[in-house]
Amino acid sequence: MVSRLGLRKVMAVIATGAAFAMIAPTMAVAQQTTPGDTTVVADDAAERTTWSWVDDFTSFEASVTAPWGVSWANSTDTQYNPFNAGNIGNFTNQSANDPANRYWFTNGGTKTGTIGYQTVDGVKRGVVGANSVSTHNGGAIVWTAPKAGTVALTLKSDEPRRVAGSGNATFRILVKHGTAALTTIAEVALNNGETPAGWNVPRIIEVQAGDQVYVAAASGIAQSTIYATPTFTYESGSYSFVDGLDIDNPTAGSWTVERETATNTWQTVTTKKTGTDDYGIFFYDTWFGGGIDRKRTSITAAASRDTMAGTIIDNWNDNLGTALTWTAPTAGKITVGMRSNEPYRAASNNGTAITLKLMKNDEVVCEGTIASGATQSADFTNCVDGKGVLDVAANDKVRIVSQAGSGQNNASALHVSPIVSYVTQSTEGYTAKVANVADYRGDQAVNESGAQVGPATKLTAPAAPEGYAFAGWYTDGTLTTPLATTAKTGTAYAKFVKAYSDASDENPTAGGIVQYQGGSLNVDKYKTSDGDVDYAKSDLRFGYITEVPTGATYDQPRSGWLYGTAADAVNHSATVDATKTDDQGHLITNLVFTGVSKSNYNRRVYVAARVAYTTADGTETIAVGEIDGRSVQEVATKIVASNSATQEEKSYAQGILNALQQ
Repeated sequence: MVSRLGLRKVMAVIATGAAFAMIAPTMAVAQQTTPGDTTVVADDAAERTTWSWVDDFTSFEASVTAPWGVSWANSTDTQYNPFNAGNIGNFTNQSANDPANRYWFTNGGTKTGTIGYQTVDGVKRGVVGANSVSTHNGGAIVWTAPKAGTVALTLKSDEPRRVAGSGNATFRILVKHGTAALTTIAEVALNNGETPAGWNVPRIIEVQAGDQVYVAAASGIAQSTIYATPTFTYESGSYSFVDGLDIDNPTAGSWTVERETATNTWQTVTTKKTGTDDYGIFFYDTWFGGGIDRKRTSITAAASRDTMAGTIIDNWNDNLGTALTWTAPTAGKITVGMRSNEPYRAASNNGTAITLKLMKNDEVVCEGTIASGATQSADFTNCVDGKGVLDVAANDKVRIVSQAGSGQNNASALHVSPIVSYVTQSTEGYTAKVANVADYRGDQAVNESGAQVGPATKLTAPAAPEGYAFAGWYTDGTLTTPLATTAKTGTAYAKFVKAYSDASDENPTAGGIVQYQGGSLNVDKYKTSDGDVDYAKSDLRFGYITEVPTGATYDQPRSGWLYGTAADAVNHSATVDATKTDDQGHLITNLVFTGVSKSNYNRRVYVAARVAYTTADGTETIAVGEIDGRSVQEVATKIVASNSATQEEKSYAQGILNALQQ
């Protein structure tokens, strides 16, 4: 007979010296309905997400290609008047038919107040200008949001830049939400030829359909022209380093390359080489930096970057780090992921270890090492899997940092291609939209010569929020259609469900893949030589119910437990040897420590169940339960105090406790 009365879980670290024997557990497979499905309205991946002024602009006479427009301010800078068919004749066209230079002057006589674009040294740039002579003073490029969402407004890396006129000029970005008044969200004074340091960062703006954003030169100043080339991009919720790094603009977008300074601050690396054989890497001190491990010409010519890998090359001489850095556009919960064959060290040189860190701002979240060439870092992979879900505020920095050990004699490159995605929470669970599933499960990354980089890629997934486990890739935000096992491109949604629960707690929880039922004892199993119950020896059982996610297949050979004699040292493992199903069709797991001697009755053993399964889309996953600690003495004490235990169970438990007093 088995008493299955549970105890309250205890997470405290208690060192014990016993090593308990173990018998083979039993387990059975029964497909169950998965708790924690998330309902999220799917986005149309085919919708346009980026608008560029210099690419979209065609003609003022055609009212400008929607959603673009142009305006000029009155003398108060608070009201703007649009160019339209009724008043466009009041302004002088410079060259309506020149595709390289298409702009107008708000003052035709002085040819000032420029609005449009010009091509300068082969680069097409937006221009806005002001004219203090006319009452129509400040020109503005206007973008009208076609739909609600979060947009990033970016300019070219050397913009805004004053290029004509005397005195100072003022550049502004303004927003008009619905019928509300214009609001200035950024403003800077410009001298001739000046690009203000640190000013040009992505401006993240929440918009509703019909809201307007003005990129403008202010009024009340001397005649001036300002280069400003706006691009608006709707944020996807997913940010891949390889897909998102701008190899021409080191400060554009959410991803940058940084180096650590001697004062433990971080500095953006902006130097690039542009020769035919140079790679898409921003570098410092000649050899070190980060970027995409492919020639710039190959990156530019490629239809996609799906088989390209990110790289970090740290300077081993300064004991400082080099980072691939993501800047959070908005507050929220994010998950960090990598390809399953990363991080991969391309060359060992003298074999000195490299330390990899996951950092949020200046805080080290976790770290791992990679000690030799041509190997992965299991330490760092486990670090990201266990700690790779973070709460971020707008403008927080998430860094993947490489710090090379001293004493190397050559640069040692790491391949790492991080992906950051925002996760959405409902009352039931989480989901994360990934803009390009190839970042996780695409074709093998290759180098410039076409040789594979690192070991073979397997289907993989982003880190799961705490207490949750990955339950599969889906093609839609409502999480109804699993992604095909052969799909390697396109948008996908990662589904996360509750990983574990504890029915034995004083405040029990329900549901989840791993459902802990509590500790128990085998009653009357051991006998003395004269046939009496032997209370000097007992078995300690940890019991579980398992429910794999909907559509998933249970993987018995990879399932089992981690255990040990301290909560922070569950270093031993056991695998499932058999299967069993209860009367309700539940999949049952029991890990039993046999022959526990009386001298060890008060010593705890700690266990974490591991349930392996393959999701409907073909991704191999393991859900890990909480670490639960129990001792024979604790379980016996609980049985004696229980109102539901039988008299036989109570008598056996009391005999165990009495034996401890002898």
